[in-house]
Amino acid sequence: HGFLLDELKKQNKYELIACEGSPQRCKYLRQKNYRVIENNVENMNDVLDESLDAIICMETLEHVIDVQKSVHEINRILKKGGYCWITVPNGALCDCRTHVRQFTSNSLGYLFYENGFKINNIQTVPDNYIQLQGHLLLQCRKGVQ
Repeated sequence: HGFLLDELKKQNKYELIACEGSPQRCKYLRQKNYRVIENNVENMNDVLDESLDAIICMETLEHVIDVQKSVHEINRILKKGGYCWITVPNGALCDCRTHVRQFTSNSLGYLFYENGFKINNIQTVPDNYIQLQGHLLLQCRKGVQ
């Protein structure tokens, strides 16, 4: 709900853009003076091709219907050589019924690899990150094999 945006904003080094599908969350983020694209990761038409240096996609892909289209959109808007961090629940540990899919480290890594990303690392989020404890974190880079 913007906690990572808040931490990055404190560093005052980045232009931050939030992409959010929920109108209530968009309103909340706008009240905190973030630039918000009110759409989901499957359709980011408001973002120019190869315009972003980095993307952080947290706890999203397990909810989208067309995960291939979502990764294609991430690839489209990320600059060549750009970095991407993805978090999803660890399918081996998650039984949430609101998720349309589960990921393992292999399935998440392969999804991005087959879409032109170099996989730098896939790990389980350490225990000191309580909100994401046990989830998977993928670190990858576009177009650098």
